[in-house]
Formats: sequence, C-alpha cells, structure tokens
Amino acid sequence: MTAALTVIGLVPWLLMTTAGVALMATGRHLPFGFPRGIRPGLRLRLSGLVYVVVGVSYVLLVVQAGVMHLDALVGTYLFLAAMLFYTVRQERAAAS
Repeated sequence: MTAALTVIGLVPWLLMTTAGVALMATGRHLPFGFPRGIRPGLRLRLSGLVYVVVGVSYVLLVVQAGVMHLDALVGTYLFLAAMLFYTVRQERAAAS
C-alpha cells in the first residue's frame, strides 16, 4: 500500500521536473502552465531551473524516506488542482 501511495505521489513531481527540463532546454512556452505574458527566453529557462530543483529535491526526499505520507499526497494533488484551476481561469480571462 505504501509503495503505491509513493508512486502516485511522485507522478506530479516527476512531471514537473520533466516540464522544467523542457523549459530549460527550449526556453519556449509549453502547451500548459505559464501565462502568455512571460516572454520566451531567459525567464522561462530560469523558471525551468526552479522546477527542476524543486522537483528533484522533493523526489529525493521521498525516495530517501522510503514512504510518502497520505497528507503530503493529498496536499500535492490539491496544489496541482488549484494551479490547474488558476491557469485555466487566466487563459479564459485573457481570451475574452
């Protein structure tokens, strides 16, 4: 059971780390995430670096501890849902 919670909990962090690597490599907008107001280039690459550092550090902490607690799992997915809601709302406001 705890291994399944750990894998489920690490998925968003691994996706965030992958998105950070893509931002660092290209410096261009991804199809999701950042608002369009940020110009491509150095700022997006720095944001990608932050994504990578935070994602890798969290994954390493969970791997070293060997377990992900249920409250951290719920918090991770609540944060992900809140950021997704905020991004969609900003995109709709910009489109109208």
